[in-house]
Amino acid sequence: MIARIEEYIRDNPCHGSDRTCAALRHRGYSKSRLYRVYRQHKLNLKRRGKRRLPEHIKEPLVAPATPNAVWSVHFTADAVWNGRRFRTFNVLDDVNPEALRIEIDTSLPARRMVRALTELIEVRGRPAM
Repeated sequence: MIARIEEYIRDNPCHGSDRTCAALRHRGYSKSRLYRVYRQHKLNLKRRGKRRLPEHIKEPLVAPATPNAVWSVHFTADAVWNGRRFRTFNVLDDVNPEALRIEIDTSLPARRMVRALTELIEVRGRPAM
């Protein structure tokens, strides 16, 4: 059994214990016995760790004091009674519970959102954030 395991690993070095057991199980060996021998001979592969992203500098959220200082933009999606879907593009002022602009359609391309924001800046002025 050990010779067969080592031969299989020599031919397939990237295969772990699961694939090795699956390939050799038809010869009458049980999975637990194959795995025990596999571990005793230290043939198990080292697991790859997660790739970590660099840590971001966390800044506390600042509550704006005046209106028109900070705007929030988000999308909402829903469907009508016949199953037709639509989306809304919402621009909100963070100080007031006020919706500055709402665009509703079945398709909202980027040009339309840019146009809506440009018109809103012309009317209300550019926000700080």
